[in-house]
Amino acid sequence: MTIHSWDIAATKDGDWTVCLKFGLVKDSLLGDVLYLIGIVRMRIELPDVREAIVMQDVTDKPALIVMDGKGIGIGVVQDLNRRGMKNILPGGAMQRSNAEGLKADRLRSAMLTLYDGRIRIPNAMVGLDGLLSELALFPDGKHDDQVDALSIVGANMKLVIHKARFFADQYGLWTHAQKAALAQAQSDQPDPPRSRYFARNGY
Repeated sequence: MTIHSWDIAATKDGDWTVCLKFGLVKDSLLGDVLYLIGIVRMRIELPDVREAIVMQDVTDKPALIVMDGKGIGIGVVQDLNRRGMKNILPGGAMQRSNAEGLKADRLRSAMLTLYDGRIRIPNAMVGLDGLLSELALFPDGKHDDQVDALSIVGANMKLVIHKARFFADQYGLWTHAQKAALAQAQSDQPDPPRSRYFARNGY
C-alpha cells in the first residue's frame, strides 16, 4: 500500500509544502519496510494546499495520509474530513508536546529506522538531492519541511503502518495486486476442523 506524509506551510512565501510518498512491503528478514517512492514539493497558498492533497489522494489512493495536526494543520484536517477523506492521521496525535527540541528528538528516532533498513531511500530519484541536503544541514538549514515529513513517519513507524492497514481494510484502499493476493489467501484457507461428534455422525 501507499502512505503519504505531508508537511504544510502556511503561505507560499514561507517554507515549502511537502509530500513524501512511501510504499509498504514485507521483507523476509525485517518484516515491514517502507520505501521512499516519491517527493512532491511546492510553494502554494493554503487553499491550494488542500486541493493538492486531494489531487495526490485521487492519483495514488494512499491507505494513509499523515499530516500536520497542530496549528494550521488542524483546519486542513477538519476540512478534508468533511470532504470525505477519512484516511488521515493527524501528526499532532503522535506528538507529546511542541517543546523545543522535539523535531531533533523525532529525527533521531527516525534515523534508527533508516540505519536498520526499515525505511529505504533510493540512490536516485527526482527531488532526492534536496531531501539529502536538508538532512545534512538539519537543524541549522533554512528549511526542514522534508525532514519533518520523513521523521514523523520514521519515529512512529509502527503506529503509521498499523493505521494504514486499518484504513486499507476499512475503506478498501488496497492495490489491485494486494486485493488479488488477499483473495487468494482467503481461498487457500483450509476448512475449519469439524468436531468429532459431527464427523462421527456424518455431518
